[in-house]
Amino acid sequence: MKVNAVIRDLSYKKHRLPLILPIVIEPLLVLLFTICGFSSPDIIPSWITILVVSLGIVLYLALIVYAIWKANKVWKTSWLTEEFDFVADNKRLTLNGKPMHTNIYKSKKVIYVHDMGDNGKPYDATFYASVLGEDYEKLLQYIEENGVKKEREDLSRGVGKYGWAAPVSVSKYRKY
Repeated sequence: MKVNAVIRDLSYKKHRLPLILPIVIEPLLVLLFTICGFSSPDIIPSWITILVVSLGIVLYLALIVYAIWKANKVWKTSWLTEEFDFVADNKRLTLNGKPMHTNIYKSKKVIYVHDMGDNGKPYDATFYASVLGEDYEKLLQYIEENGVKKEREDLSRGVGKYGWAAPVSVSKYRKY
């Protein structure tokens, strides 16, 4: 059954460092200049130090606005719609011969097809797709006709004080 599905291009992560690095380095440079400027006023006059610090603060605010704008743009472009050929085999959907988990949410009208947890890491997947719209109806009918097992999504809690937040990690794969 060929359907279009929304997937996430996880190479967006390579854009994080160039966005975060200037936000960390710039205040350190301003702080260093401030310490040098006010500790030796005979070398660097105070008015120059105050001017540079003021410009540093303005530059820092501009860097934060740019980083938010760029991160939003990268996030939007990391979602791709591609066509996949799912096959019902032994009461499971398969993609290229690999069995997939099928989670159906009729209230949201979305089907999640993934292999999350199969590699021994409960919150990581090598494939995670969201099927929506007309393709949702086609795939749902195909699933029901072929008796594909519908699974509950197993989002086990993590350990420790903030273990409740572990299931939130699936949001990196879901747009809807």
